Amino acid sequence: MIPALLWRCPLCAAHEALVHRRTLLRPEVVYCLSCGARWRVRRIPGDDFYLRLDKPSAVHPMPTGRDQPLTAWYDQMKSGLRLEAIQHPQITLNPGENLYLTLQDAELWTAASDPLVSGRQADFPEKISPSDEDLAVRLGYGRLSLTSQRLAWQSEKYNQDFPLNRIQGAYAIGNLGLAVASGMRLVFFQFLHESPLKWASYFGLLAVQVQTETGHRIETTHW
Repeated sequence: MIPALLWRCPLCAAHEALVHRRTLLRPEVVYCLSCGARWRVRRIPGDDFYLRLDKPSAVHPMPTGRDQPLTAWYDQMKSGLRLEAIQHPQITLNPGENLYLTLQDAELWTAASDPLVSGRQADFPEKISPSDEDLAVRLGYGRLSLTSQRLAWQSEKYNQDFPLNRIQGAYAIGNLGLAVASGMRLVFFQFLHESPLKWASYFGLLAVQVQTETGHRIETTHW
């Protein structure tokens, strides 16, 4: 649970580097595979999880002994977050477009009335309920990418773009995935190993940029 919230190390900022270890007879610990920092975890009923730094980071000067709530470590993790362009050999970008996040195995669910599947229901038998046309249809797995211009999903059959200037909202749904409202469509991307909060946080940064440049507002999860 903790690595899904602290999706990057609060000290070295490495993504997906934290591991939460729970054993029966030993204290719970969280440690960073990148910088070597380690925290001891304790739960205070009615309050919060607390993480005490008991092994320093190899790249951060914070001394051991810092003991604070998980929410405080979360705020520290996000304090230095900014949009940084990355590269991926399998993704083609438009001129002036930057890539910020990409995920190989995002599973897309959408309504049976979605233009992507309308009239082709026979190709997609995995409905939640065959008797309800409005319930979700599973389209399978594909690569999900977030850029400065769009959210893109690519599978063996489809290339589907959701331009940022048409997205009304992007919301983390627990630890399950990301719900996106675009135009009259509502789609859900289910994640296997990625933190939905990570994607919602980047959407929050992009929302500010999009509103400044175009006046279009994107609602995001406020975490």
